[in-house]
Amino acid sequence: MTAALDLMASALIGAMAVAYMYALNDRWRVSLQARVVLFLLAGPAALWFGLSPFMRALPVVVRVALYWLVLLPVCWSFSAVRDARFLFVAATSLLFTYLSTTVCSMACFYLPIHRTLLRLLLDGAFLAFHIGVFRPVFQEVYHTLKRGWLVFSLMPICLCSLFLFLLLTPNYDARRGLPYVQVFTYLLALLSLIFYWASFYFFQKLGHWQESEVDSAVLTAQVTALARPREADLAAEEQRRILRHDLRHYLHILSSCLRAGDGPAALQTMEAIRAGLRSAGLEEEVRHGQ
Repeated sequence: MTAALDLMASALIGAMAVAYMYALNDRWRVSLQARVVLFLLAGPAALWFGLSPFMRALPVVVRVALYWLVLLPVCWSFSAVRDARFLFVAATSLLFTYLSTTVCSMACFYLPIHRTLLRLLLDGAFLAFHIGVFRPVFQEVYHTLKRGWLVFSLMPICLCSLFLFLLLTPNYDARRGLPYVQVFTYLLALLSLIFYWASFYFFQKLGHWQESEVDSAVLTAQVTALARPREADLAAEEQRRILRHDLRHYLHILSSCLRAGDGPAALQTMEAIRAGLRSAGLEEEVRHGQ
């Protein structure tokens, strides 16, 4: 039973990393079935890299590096997001995977429970919080920041590297119960949780700022749309005022031409009146009114 739980602990590392990636990234190029297959194969692949005779001949560091050099490019090829945002997703997923691995290996010294069972409880609760609370806030800003994601990824990369360095230290299983190792581990875990909370707070504030920017842009567009008809009405009214003045002048000239019997001048005046109505867009209205 203990041996089976130990094997499950190794298999959970890759599967949980993939699960965290699925929770953070919402854009994939492959179907849900293909992503489920990748999740199910991540565990057996981790066991093969750790237990096969060929791989056991290699140092642990090399085996771990080869495993992630295979799994991460596969996840990247499945993802529709292939820029610095994927780097943040991958680094954060590995961070919380190794955070759970390290904390559970420490806590099993004090709790009468196998580290695998403890990890299932811890990862289950944390993943549920991750999906229910962190993911909605994260998704609101996931498609912003642009190059800022590269800078924002540095912290999870550094923390993940520290956890991985701690786990790969020679004789770690024998030294993990030492006080200074446990103090360092829990301080590192606390720093990771602070980063997680700060990220959540930052994303929440950024999401609110984006909402206010969108609301401001919509309000500006609405005000502009309302102002345009008013400006058009004022321009049309001014044009009509000028036309009324011109019409009075032309009618006075037309009356004089008719009294004088000057037909050509009267016709020329009427053409001028028609041209004024046409420029104001009123020629059809006058025609229908007749």
